[in-house]
Amino acid sequence: IKRWNLGAEKMYGFTEAEVLDKDPNDVLGTRITEDGIEKITNTIAETGYWNGECHRKTKAGEDIFVAASITAIRDNAGRITGYLGVNLNTTAQKRLSEKVDHLAAIVAQASEAIISVDLDDCILSWNHGAENLHGYTKEEVLGHSAVELGLLKLTEAEKSADLCEMFEHGKSAREVLLNRKNGSSFPATISVTAIKNDLGEIRSFVIFAKDISIFKQAEEQSKNYNAELEK
Repeated sequence: IKRWNLGAEKMYGFTEAEVLDKDPNDVLGTRITEDGIEKITNTIAETGYWNGECHRKTKAGEDIFVAASITAIRDNAGRITGYLGVNLNTTAQKRLSEKVDHLAAIVAQASEAIISVDLDDCILSWNHGAENLHGYTKEEVLGHSAVELGLLKLTEAEKSADLCEMFEHGKSAREVLLNRKNGSSFPATISVTAIKNDLGEIRSFVIFAKDISIFKQAEEQSKNYNAELEK
């Protein structure tokens, strides 16, 4: 290391005096093999630069993810005399991405049907629970509307009531009759939550649907049983 600016000092915690004339991979605990270093060196020799992500440690021992860009410095004869490295701490973005991926995996595998739609009612996402509930694959429904597919039939009055509740409270819930791909129907509870942007504007909706056929059957059997007792 021959140069170490204030940005590097803030990111890694080391002063310039602590790192000068030392190997950056040793100082920063870069997780990389000798083969990895050789590949990067060869790439820079061939193209003049390398971009990638690496895992390093700060002076305080904190593990961080870094987006790194390395450019070759050459003399008048074209020989490499050094390297200029630009580092960006991407740890926060990396952690957020991991959380998003984790949540996406949970949603995808959830037994409950979870569907998202845009403001035009076009389906944006469709998990395994929705596939099992309705019989349609994700590929069959994306970009289509629930009405177009015949999944749900609401009157204009019901639609207006739901939209009013949605814009006032950000969510709505009701019992409905849903339809499967094979034409059969089943009672279900659906709850709809509005997804808003940073300005508070509704951009999409997430719908949770659950088949309540068993509960309805039990309810009907209970009514019949009570009616028999009253005779």
